[in-house]
Amino acid sequence: MTQILQPPSIALEGPSGTGKTDCIATFADAGVEVFHLGTEPGACEVLVDSFKRRGLPLSKLHFHQMELAPLGWNALRTQIEMVREMTFEALTGVKDIAKREMKHFMEMASFCNNFVDDKDGRSYGDMMEWDASRVFVLDSLSGINKMAREYVVGYRPHMHVGEWGVAMQLEENFLYSLIAKRKCFFVVIAHVDREVDDVFGGTKLTLSALGRKLAPQLVKFFSEVIYTKREGSSFLWSTQEPNVDTKFRSLPNSPKIAPTFQPIVEAYRQRIASLASVSEMPIPAVIAPTAG
Repeated sequence: MTQILQPPSIALEGPSGTGKTDCIATFADAGVEVFHLGTEPGACEVLVDSFKRRGLPLSKLHFHQMELAPLGWNALRTQIEMVREMTFEALTGVKDIAKREMKHFMEMASFCNNFVDDKDGRSYGDMMEWDASRVFVLDSLSGINKMAREYVVGYRPHMHVGEWGVAMQLEENFLYSLIAKRKCFFVVIAHVDREVDDVFGGTKLTLSALGRKLAPQLVKFFSEVIYTKREGSSFLWSTQEPNVDTKFRSLPNSPKIAPTFQPIVEAYRQRIASLASVSEMPIPAVIAPTAG
């Protein structure tokens, strides 16, 4: 059967330490296989611990940890020395530092095209071709920001306005392609920044993206934009948070939601079941609604 509806794309945003990576394991509770691409140090190990703590089989978790600083000390020393010895005006005239060596943004795209599990070295092919039995997770947008910036200027400590625009467009095109073309569930984990609201005035918390103009564009792409928070020892989700960019279709309009993706998965399965009943087409086993 042709997949007639895309599974939801989800932006999970919030401060550090609010359970953003930890809750990804709830996809496995809903019968969805997890593919996790870590763009920050330590991102993957959090999810491994979450699976173990919940008693979930690690065979349902596949991950790859990106290496974000492949050059080592030489390029870093060059950058530090230039900042010490040169004026700001002189720094703006530097073309780049080790730009050609900054290949990690391209490597990230390559892993999307052919995901290889760090756990066993097995290749799972192009994530664009996966179905709704899988979720692809990018963790996090902060790491993608760093990769996009360094892809444009290398280790140079200053970016011109036009270069910021190039990096922002690179990031936007990459994320939009993943959202628009895939057939699996998709999650981007993001920290938050406080930005000026150009439409309604004041400030609000939104995705921490490259430049303040990019975050509002990215929010439009997602089916769900969920804010994560911590109250005491508990993690919570919110779709009704003052001065925070949120968006919801499958979740309730509430400031206190249990941090689980199961309602989003079930809502998608119910949509497919409703359409299948009208068209009299069979429901694929990988997206069939669970009993009850």
